[in-house]
Amino acid sequence: MIDTGADISICKQHLVSTYEIDHGDPCNISSITNTEIKSYGKINLKLQYEGMNINHPFYLTSNKLSIVTDGIIGRDLLRKFMAKIDFETFTITLTTTQGDITIPMRDYFMKNINIPPRCEIIQAISLDIEEDSVILNEEIMQGVIVANTIVPSHGIAHIKILNTHNHPVTINNFSPKIHPLNKYKILKIQKIINKSSSRKTEILKKLNLHGLDNTAKQSIVEICKKYQDIFHLENEPLSTNNFYTQSIKLNDESPVYIKNYRLPNSQIQEINNQVEKLEKENIIEPSISSYNSPLLIVPKKNSNDQKKWRLVVDFRQLNKRIMNDKFPLTRLEDVLDMLGRASRTASK
Repeated sequence: MIDTGADISICKQHLVSTYEIDHGDPCNISSITNTEIKSYGKINLKLQYEGMNINHPFYLTSNKLSIVTDGIIGRDLLRKFMAKIDFETFTITLTTTQGDITIPMRDYFMKNINIPPRCEIIQAISLDIEEDSVILNEEIMQGVIVANTIVPSHGIAHIKILNTHNHPVTINNFSPKIHPLNKYKILKIQKIINKSSSRKTEILKKLNLHGLDNTAKQSIVEICKKYQDIFHLENEPLSTNNFYTQSIKLNDESPVYIKNYRLPNSQIQEINNQVEKLEKENIIEPSISSYNSPLLIVPKKNSNDQKKWRLVVDFRQLNKRIMNDKFPLTRLEDVLDMLGRASRTASK
């Protein structure tokens, strides 16, 4: 079984009784059910396909390991041989010193489907249907559910199957329920475009272009139209990203704890309202950290007479502990020297 979520490659003991085992590098293997099993060691396994061989270390496990196959090819092997999985041809290609090895995966179509415990898999099946159709969601056996899927005529369909059990299941000769797609009402994309257009109009109304010439105005309007999805409108929840996890390094690991400021009674309700709103929108969460920085509110700049407040946190004492990032910057003298020798070429 190929598992791109597995850190290592493993195989069960009964397959490799004649191999020499390296007992000096055991490890604890955790499954999706959080059960752990200790490996017996590591073996250098030789895999062969159509006369081509590849060698890779596999961790040896007990035959009782709760997987439906005799082994797992993990990310270590896939990365080593720069594996490419092609879902159009349904093949996997490994790059070796002997050349590329392309292994078809279609042998598994419409045969036994093995699903690990508490997992959802995407299974490819071959369908002989005359028109685009919908595979209907159903519980094909107790605790095993198939999702609704739109599939093409005369082609390969990829369907989702969920196993809710704490043990693996095997499905034999699966035959999905199919309904013609033309029996369904199709949502017109124009409705989504209209909603986007309405939002774009609202953003452009908020622009203050006073004092700009026509060229600058047109440029700003075009940019706002192009990137209208990143602007925040009132009453919309703030979006987030998970590109990376922020890490702040401190010179001193002792917690920075500053007592909360004493605030006027007239501001306490405003602070409570803003904190509750941030918590409701999942921007902040309750904490029992040993760090504390005081907060306060300051008036926002506003073009009308309506008074608004900005919630701020005084991180000055924490900032004093932060270790400065070091980057190799170009010397200013070198930049000025290069700029002095620069020339501009006019073109029509």
